[in-house]
Amino acid sequence: MDFNFNQVDIHHLLQLILERNAALQQKYQVKFHFISHAAGNVECWLDPYRFEQVITNLLSNAAKFSPRESSVTITLSSSGTHALISVRDEGRGIEDEFKARIFERFSQEDSSDTRSHEGTGLGLHISKNIVEAFQGSISFESSLGEGTTFFVQLPLMQKQLAL
Repeated sequence: MDFNFNQVDIHHLLQLILERNAALQQKYQVKFHFISHAAGNVECWLDPYRFEQVITNLLSNAAKFSPRESSVTITLSSSGTHALISVRDEGRGIEDEFKARIFERFSQEDSSDTRSHEGTGLGLHISKNIVEAFQGSISFESSLGEGTTFFVQLPLMQKQLAL
């Protein structure tokens, strides 16, 4: 996998990614909500194309597994050292038996011939590899009947000290 690293304002890039994925809202009849708790620019060293690939995968999964007329909430916050992006859906949640395998290649919760959602089972595996290449981490919380939240944590650009 090739990367083209740049200094990127995550807040601005997330807004662009949401605009580019507006069709998902119509296709799955859900509404995206973006909330930023970050003051000013949130700059990270990453490949914007690959970051978009990760966020698009999370948005697509959230929309796909959410009931119609529900919300998918994207939140951005930052600490002194990291940016945290969360994508929360109002879907049915993830079965406990599947949680340990969720980032494995070709892993799908419903792998039967009659499954109701399209996909290859590669998206979260690829997303994890991309986020780790950014020196970040990806994790999730999920409870049946309460939805799922995916978290992407990325190191912030450290300001150069004047000599």
